[in-house]
Amino acid sequence: MTDKYESDRLAIRELILDAARSMPVRREMRELVLSSLASPGKMIRSRLMLLTAGAYDSSCREELLCAAAAVEMLHTSSLILDDLIDDSPLRRGQPTVHTVYGKPAALCGGDTLLVTGIRLLLDRGYPRIATESIDVVQHACTGEMLQHLLRKNPDVPEEDYFEAIRGKTAWAFRGGCRISALVTGRPAEQADAAARLGECIGMMFQIRDDLLDWTMDAAALGKPADLDFAEGIYTLPAIHTFRSQVYGPRLRDLAAKDTLTPADTEEARLLVREAGGLDYAEETLHRFALEAGKLPDAMPGCDAGAIREILRALSGE
Repeated sequence: MTDKYESDRLAIRELILDAARSMPVRREMRELVLSSLASPGKMIRSRLMLLTAGAYDSSCREELLCAAAAVEMLHTSSLILDDLIDDSPLRRGQPTVHTVYGKPAALCGGDTLLVTGIRLLLDRGYPRIATESIDVVQHACTGEMLQHLLRKNPDVPEEDYFEAIRGKTAWAFRGGCRISALVTGRPAEQADAAARLGECIGMMFQIRDDLLDWTMDAAALGKPADLDFAEGIYTLPAIHTFRSQVYGPRLRDLAAKDTLTPADTEEARLLVREAGGLDYAEETLHRFALEAGKLPDAMPGCDAGAIREILRALSGE
């Protein structure tokens, strides 16, 4: 993030930590939640909210920063629960919350952090933004449920994959950008453009992550590589390959196995690459980038340059 946003970024971070420290819970729960917040990552959702706001009026600063803090807390909550559902041992190269504290505690901790984000908004007097945030949570839960329903189904329709990632990943980006536009007083058509921009970036973010799952090793990813395919979660590269008359049957054979050996994993990677699954996902990602690149022009005053930098990074340019 550029220097002009540094003070806002630090303020968002402090709001998150203050909310977590002041939770009316047992010490053990507070410790769990604070540990989940120890590595904040790039805070890309709150960053996008600031970029969408651009040179906003100072009178709405507190509401914008509180909204950004709540979105980050909801996101971290979703990571705790996502890791729990997938039984993933690592997140950003560190042990996941359920690995350290146990699954029951992680489940309660994720819910506690979610409630804390909503409570921050209500306590500060921002019920409209709290309602928008609840909408994000509902879509995330629906997307996660759909992904679960689609497990181990090599005939998963592409549109169902998009619906799942739109809910579990893209809606938080969409909601954050829409909230930013509402807080800063943008008219309805600009709020709609901001929402679509966030959704496109969220879709790109997930597709890029799905690509990395097929192309990078565990050390580079900071989590087990190929975990999605091994767990029966079929992302766009695999969905495309399953449709191939040449490569699809063998990938289906591998998908039907209860456990994949390292040799199976390497074969699956080769099949997906040879079938054009990686290229297909890249092309899809670039279609979202093309649409998203036009949207900042519909939002006067936003930080269009920085937004397009994010688009270029996600596009691999």
